[in-house]
Amino acid sequence: MKQYLNSPDGKRMVGRTSWEYAKEYDEARAKTLAKLKEALANRESIDIGTSPTSGSLNSPITLVEFIDFQCGYCDEGRRTISELLEKYPNTFLLVVKHVNFFGEESERAARSALAANEQGKYWEMYDLLFDNRTNLNESLYVRLAERLNLDPEKFVEDFRSKKVSTQLHADSTLSSKVNIDGTPVYFFNGVRIDGTQPTKYFELVVGALKKERE
Repeated sequence: MKQYLNSPDGKRMVGRTSWEYAKEYDEARAKTLAKLKEALANRESIDIGTSPTSGSLNSPITLVEFIDFQCGYCDEGRRTISELLEKYPNTFLLVVKHVNFFGEESERAARSALAANEQGKYWEMYDLLFDNRTNLNESLYVRLAERLNLDPEKFVEDFRSKKVSTQLHADSTLSSKVNIDGTPVYFFNGVRIDGTQPTKYFELVVGALKKERE
């Protein structure tokens, strides 16, 4: 193999492959930058409302995510966003909107998260629901509430409450307004990103938004 690679034919093969690789890389980067430029030029105004949040209201970037607790891509995105928050501390206000594409169980899961929010444990329930997303049911929600040491009676009361219903209705109305037709969808200061993306792409978005503030 080494002898072949050092031959004229071998060198031409390696050279051609390297050139083709470089060309493909440049084309892919150009497409990514064009995609980002388009996203930056078309922004949505997203009302935070009374949705669960994490981070300071004064954070430079408000990241709104539309998720369904039964969505595998949302679970994958959760891990990517977690990496992003860890890499850029004190940068994001994270906001969650619930979109129940997978039906009634998704709505019940969202209710359990919002009920936990009433006792200050939204994010803990958020993680547990995704960790158990293939086995969601009402008995599980009760067990998870117990695991989080929530008041069981209040949890059930809030689960069924008008307040939680109103929040879910507001999320549904907003998702229709901004044409959410799949999950996850992310808005970085109004810049829309559909679907799970590589961390590097999210970092390009963050870099562009930070540059705007300079």
